[in-house]
Amino acid sequence: MALTIDTIIHFINNHVFHYSTAGLVAGTLMYLDHPWGIRTTITFFTFTVGLFLQALNEHVQAKRREKLRWSDEVVLVTGAAGGVGQMLIDTLAVLQTTVVAVDVKEPAHLPEKATFYQCDLSDVDQVQAMYDKVVAEIGHPTVLVNNAGVVMPRTVLEQTLENVQKTMQINAIAPIQLIQMALPEMIRKKHGHIVNVSSVLGYTSSCRVTDYAASKAALSAYSEGLRQELTHKFGVGDKVHLTLVTPGLIETPLFDGVAQNPFLMPPVRPVDIVKSVIEALENQVDTQIRLPFYTKVAPFFVGFPVPIKRLLYTITGSNNAMDAHNVLKKSD
Repeated sequence: MALTIDTIIHFINNHVFHYSTAGLVAGTLMYLDHPWGIRTTITFFTFTVGLFLQALNEHVQAKRREKLRWSDEVVLVTGAAGGVGQMLIDTLAVLQTTVVAVDVKEPAHLPEKATFYQCDLSDVDQVQAMYDKVVAEIGHPTVLVNNAGVVMPRTVLEQTLENVQKTMQINAIAPIQLIQMALPEMIRKKHGHIVNVSSVLGYTSSCRVTDYAASKAALSAYSEGLRQELTHKFGVGDKVHLTLVTPGLIETPLFDGVAQNPFLMPPVRPVDIVKSVIEALENQVDTQIRLPFYTKVAPFFVGFPVPIKRLLYTITGSNNAMDAHNVLKKSD
């Protein structure tokens, strides 16, 4: 495995800051009557108590939550023919879930528990017709995974209005349209989960992906507002859940040929995204999935002074990342 900032942080979290390591350091300093001994011990004790209380709270909350009965769920996944979507429908099928696989092309492998519905998400009428057909033939989806996405790497002067409209339609408008169709039944039954796959580029745009980043920023903002409305306007925040996924570069055909700093910004594997989504669904919690590490700090980037932003773009190579993208349009 290549050395990345994620592997370093994983090592620090699991070894340097581990309670046994901290205790050994504190005990050694006290034994040597080092002036830092008392302070280190107090810090260690506070840290340990904090970890214990956090673990206790998570245990209590887990006991209160009912685990998802996968066989009772109907999961609609868009962008099901490749990358994260294909792996997700395969995993859901293994869990004995009723899967609705939506894409413009049929998945290379369609699991036995999955039904394929062809749909061009850039066409509003097709989206409506597809959803009506799903409800009539299978039933209302209890889980909606808005995973489909399209990227057309061009500079702002190379883009056409048609390109921009298609990107916005597939990446932002279609998910909103599907949410508006699925949500009333979720609210009525007080049960459901919406998963919106956005991107870290919704926080930090760069060259050749301005329209893609804008569409993902729209989806992220919409998701945060929806999360608040589920609780404060519809009163189902503890029954109908929302998971926002804001990953970095994913190792899928959608971003073949994209090059960026492999140490600071390593690509994330589809299996890691799928595992996190499955965990969120099973535990029935509202959450945000941010992988790899740099996506956790990316939101703070927005408030940085412009000169610092330019420096970071240069260090990470973000502005040249799409130059090697050898296809003008790909969808996942």
